Amino acid sequence: IALSLTQPPQLIDPANGQADLAAAQLKSVTPLAFQHDPVRAIRAVRQAADFNFAIDPATAAAIRRDAGLLPRVSAER
Repeated sequence: IALSLTQPPQLIDPANGQADLAAAQLKSVTPLAFQHDPVRAIRAVRQAADFNFAIDPATAAAIRRDAGLLPRVSAER
């Protein structure tokens, strides 16, 4: 979700994130998101807990599928 710099500003929401926010739901934009960056899985679970959001079933399945990639991430991350 972004806001254009035009006048008047326009909401840019190609992934329909505003509806997900209204539904208090976390949803991955792409099924490969956790393969591209496994730390996103940890972030998703933390944000779901912090904001009392549900994780979309397909996103939860992708987190479980790609959880084995986390040991490849540097400890600093």
